[in-house]
This record gives sequence, C-alpha cells and structure tokens, in this order.
Amino acid sequence: MARSVLETGRGRREEGRRLSSRLPLLSSLLSLFLASCQQFTPGPTAPPPATLTSVPPAATLTSIPPTFTPIPLAARVNGAEILLSDYTAEVERCRLGYQQVGSDPAACPQAALQGLIESSVVEQAALSAGLSVDDVAIAAALAQAEQDLGGAAGLAQYLAATGYTAQTYRDAVGRDLLRARMTEQVAASVAEQAEQVHALLILVGAEADAQALLAALRGGADFASLALDNSLDASSRAGGGDLGWFARGTLTVPEIEAAAFALQPGELSDVVTTSLGFAIVRVEERDPGRALSSDQLRALRLAAVQAWLTEQLASAQIETFVTP
Repeated sequence: MARSVLETGRGRREEGRRLSSRLPLLSSLLSLFLASCQQFTPGPTAPPPATLTSVPPAATLTSIPPTFTPIPLAARVNGAEILLSDYTAEVERCRLGYQQVGSDPAACPQAALQGLIESSVVEQAALSAGLSVDDVAIAAALAQAEQDLGGAAGLAQYLAATGYTAQTYRDAVGRDLLRARMTEQVAASVAEQAEQVHALLILVGAEADAQALLAALRGGADFASLALDNSLDASSRAGGGDLGWFARGTLTVPEIEAAAFALQPGELSDVVTTSLGFAIVRVEERDPGRALSSDQLRALRLAAVQAWLTEQLASAQIETFVTP
C-alpha cells in the first residue's frame, strides 16, 4: 500500500472545517485547536477529530487524592472548583453531540472531565498572564452565534437543547474567548521562519532492498529514477522522491525528518528504519531561516500549544471527585 510521510495539510484543513461546523462562534486557528482538547460551548460536543500525526497526544491527567468538600464537586484544579452540576451538564452536551453524528457516547464522561480540567488550567493561565475579554467582544461573539444558528429562534432552540440559560451561555462564551486568547498568545511564540531542508526520499518495505538501493546510489545511480521505480511513498514518488522543503516537526515520520536534518547538501543517509519501512534520504538544500508555509506554521503552532498545555497540566494540582 502506498504511504505518505509528508505533512497532511489537506487533512488538517478538512478537520478545521469539521470543527468549525460545530463551533459557529470561534473560527480562528487556535480556537479550533482548543476545541480538540476541551468542550467548547458554542456547539454540542462532537467526537474528537483524528489526531494530527505531527502533534503530541493530549496529556494524561494525573491527580492528587481528593479531600472532602461540602458542595458536590467533580474536580478541583489548583484550588479552583469544578461543580458536579457543571460536569453533569457537560456530559449531557457531549452525549448530544455524539448522538447527532451517530457515534457511541460512552467516552463522554471521561472526555467531559478532561475537557473541564484542561479548560480550568487554560483559564487560570490566561488570568495570570493578565488577559481579559471585554463586553464588546462577548456581544460580538453572541451576535455571530445567533446568526450562525439561524437567528434568535435558532439560538433559543440551541440553548434549550443544551441546558444553557442566556446568562450561563454568555458566561461560557466569555470563558471560551479568554481561552482562545491564551492559546493565541502561546501560538504567537512560534516564528514564521524556521530552518528547513529540501530532501529526497526512497522508502521500501525490506531492509535488503534498501541496502541494495543504497549501494547503487553510492555507485552513481540516479536517485530520482530509483525513487520512481521503487519508492512506496505516495506523496513523493511521482516527483522522483522529492519531499520538497520542510521544517522540524512537520513530517509524519520523525525518523526520516531526523535523518534529513543530520545531513548537509549532497549527502546521502544510511538506511533508516522507520514505522513505514526502510528509507534512504538525500538532502539537496538547507536554509537556516526559510518562511514556513501556512500548513507548516499551523502544524507547528498546534504542536506548541499542545506542548504548553501538557506542561501546564503536569504542574497543576488536580483533585478528582468523580470516576468517569
């Protein structure tokens, strides 16, 4: 079966469209990312999208032992309480979203708890950073949500279906905007230029085949011809194995990426063992500060936000009072 080691820009754009279909309120890149790691309020929670291969998986929550509380809680994050009633409502919204797309809602209790904890961590970081959301921004977001839901009647129907009142929905929208601003700030730390390499690739299924091809290349064989005749990589084979320019963190196969960045122009790698097979890489050019494509920039910013969130969760004091 043909495989691809290139960054999946088209898949990411399609994921963004799926997310935005349930998030009429927040359409920016980082808002879409944040929706993948917690339940956003402007639309019922849907099943999580496929994980982007260049982005680290969501952090696994660790917690400290719970203590008795007089008010029923689902969790407490750095002292900030998550009410059991809010958790229950979030589980129901999640189930509604899953049911709308015909998926099994069994994962909703865990997803809701994880989402609420992550939301709390991000909100606390935003407040510590001095970020805020004013009434004008909230009003604009509410107006956009009403328009996207088909008018006042559509918004009222949505609130009734998801258990919001006008005030609790407004509060939730404000928190969503605050979290979005925090993630936008983290993403902005990723520069628009990065070191990149232009490399060629041959990917085969057997190590013996790769060694034979490597010997031929070292003997002067044409890389492009061998790639066209032998490579299993669907994204580069037709171009003679040309992967184009890429930055660190943007290929779906890290072993190939690491091999490429270890080479200078004109150099050929040894046989590289990867999860997809056995690879040979040759670097054509290097650029220490090449402008990133929009897909590369988005992938790196998503990864930066996920890494930041993982770090925030690792340092947070989290008590859980429910067992999803």
